Amino acid sequence: YERIGEPSIQVVGPVSNPIKTFDKVDWVTEIQAEEVDATATDAPRLLLIGSCDLTAVASYCSPNRAEYVNGVKNGIMTRYDDFGFILGDEAKVKASKALEKIPSWDKTDFASFHERLASSDVLIVSLSAAMKGAHLLTDDGVVVRVHPEGLGSYIDAHPWANFLKSATLYEASRPQRVDMLKRSLDFLNVSAMEAKQKFLLGANTRDVNGALSPENHEILTLYNEACAAFCQANANWQFVSINDVVAYGELIDDRHYTRLGYLEIANYIKEKIRSTEVIAEQRKPAEPVGTNLVDMIRSGRMVSRLHLFGAKTGALSHVKRVIKLTPLSAVFRRRFIGPKKNSRAP
Repeated sequence: YERIGEPSIQVVGPVSNPIKTFDKVDWVTEIQAEEVDATATDAPRLLLIGSCDLTAVASYCSPNRAEYVNGVKNGIMTRYDDFGFILGDEAKVKASKALEKIPSWDKTDFASFHERLASSDVLIVSLSAAMKGAHLLTDDGVVVRVHPEGLGSYIDAHPWANFLKSATLYEASRPQRVDMLKRSLDFLNVSAMEAKQKFLLGANTRDVNGALSPENHEILTLYNEACAAFCQANANWQFVSINDVVAYGELIDDRHYTRLGYLEIANYIKEKIRSTEVIAEQRKPAEPVGTNLVDMIRSGRMVSRLHLFGAKTGALSHVKRVIKLTPLSAVFRRRFIGPKKNSRAP
């Protein structure tokens, strides 16, 4: 906007930020196409995995980075803040036929993440959203998290999707979720062989507009406590307390922040990278945990397909789901609507 002369624009609200927030954009350097930006290769190799807060933070951190953060694929929100993505059994993921039909992260994502995990210089993790949602376990042993605002909404809208025929859905208890979180962090710790510094983002637990339920507040508090304890016990891990780093005035809601809020997180991390002394540590080899994850998922509560997995709840949503699951509904769809085109999960 500054580059094109800041023309007058009428913005239709509401919006979270005005177009011009800073007097001058001084963190972007314009170069010619033939110029080589040495900073892109000299900068530490960052690997980011987790929730949508990292999407904005990543752009402020380093050009030399790989991101496994939430984004839309084929019209569906794909989530990487997923214990199955971190702890999944490599052989089972590679061989899985069921995973190919699920609108989620895929085999290529899984393989590239675990390869980069072993070679990155800095690891940045955000897994607070992984504490929510059900889990889908395929018949061939792959676990995918069902987030309400991603795969959950898709399942509610498509209860007859083919991939559901070869899968079972489970709800984990809070202690089980905390256990999976700790196992995931342990795995990341021992697998990030080259990472000298590792950052674990906490969750905001301050309510802004009354949207943060007591249940979510409690589970996010458990998440923060587990993450802070993990960082305290493991060398070169730093807990990034969102409650302390992001000012209350920069909260849009309990999960999203203004651009200044994300910039505050990025600046905090960059300052820690510059100023924190790295501690030499003895590393133990990564232990296989995929099988344990499947066992843990199976120890949870099995839920039926009548369960609502998406963000829409209430009596009307339940009625619609029951109707969609009736045999007559399936016949009607095949006869008058037909299969959707360009769908990864028919």
